[in-house]
Amino acid sequence: RTSAGAGNATNSSNKNKKQKKLLGVPDLRAGQLGEIEVYADGTAKFVIGECRFDLKDGTAYRHHEQFNIIDEKKKKCAFVGDIVGLVVATPDVDQLIEQSSKEQSYSDEDDENLDGDSDADIIHADSD
Repeated sequence: RTSAGAGNATNSSNKNKKQKKLLGVPDLRAGQLGEIEVYADGTAKFVIGECRFDLKDGTAYRHHEQFNIIDEKKKKCAFVGDIVGLVVATPDVDQLIEQSSKEQSYSDEDDENLDGDSDADIIHADSD
């Protein structure tokens, strides 16, 4: 059974290698963060890497807002435009469920392979 345990350690080591490092906001570089996909039915999704977010209209407000860019080094401010609405991004639950199901099926396959290998490691001794 020790070889089955070693195989299990190898599989968990392989899974750790497959995991990607998550970046925090301070680790992000300047530039494009993701893409917005707009569908024929009018729905939209924000895609960052393999993660998808549903985009919905945010809460309406009654005051005027503007989008400005401030360059602290050059001490300049530039008006970009009026903000006409808010958007709320929520994780795409369907994608999360699908992804979880795939990961579970891979995990089940690994467990089945380990169970099959471990049976070969058992040695039956006769008492005669």
